[in-house]
Amino acid sequence: MPPRLPSRMIAVLAAAGAAGCAVATGEIQGGELLSDGGSGSSTTTTNDLPDVGTVTWTELYDSYFAPTAQASCTAIAGECHGSLTELGAQGSGYVCGASKDSCWMGMTSTAIPTFPAPVPVGGSTSPTTTTLYKALHPVGVNNAGQMPLSSADGGVGYQFTRLDLARIAAWIDQGAAND
Repeated sequence: MPPRLPSRMIAVLAAAGAAGCAVATGEIQGGELLSDGGSGSSTTTTNDLPDVGTVTWTELYDSYFAPTAQASCTAIAGECHGSLTELGAQGSGYVCGASKDSCWMGMTSTAIPTFPAPVPVGGSTSPTTTTLYKALHPVGVNNAGQMPLSSADGGVGYQFTRLDLARIAAWIDQGAAND
């Protein structure tokens, strides 16, 4: 028999259900990879992205993932990835927390063992295949479950540009270190 959730947690999850931050099954949907438009290729590799040089976690956190950043993982209190009890975390295993360090820990581990970490410890030489990269909401692509959710779905509505995605992919390729 599965453990019973406290009534407060049930209320939070039920209230968050309307807006939500992840697919309830935990499956990452969407995140279609961007193509160069002319090659007919449906797969993007880091070779297809602009060279952005060295990228640090501090830069990415401040730009995208921090509580006040444009694509914040914790922007909607009680619904996204601020703690394990929030709907987004329950649906993905990803918890950002309230600090740069806790968000990095959430990026490179999982709060729920049945889910993969968004980014493998030590990064990946194939960053466009990571859970994080595939879950992001690129400009002009609207698929259920992409992060952050569109404003129509109750999210912050940020859409990652090609340059944003290149920065994230470069950080992953460079080892996904917490500077």
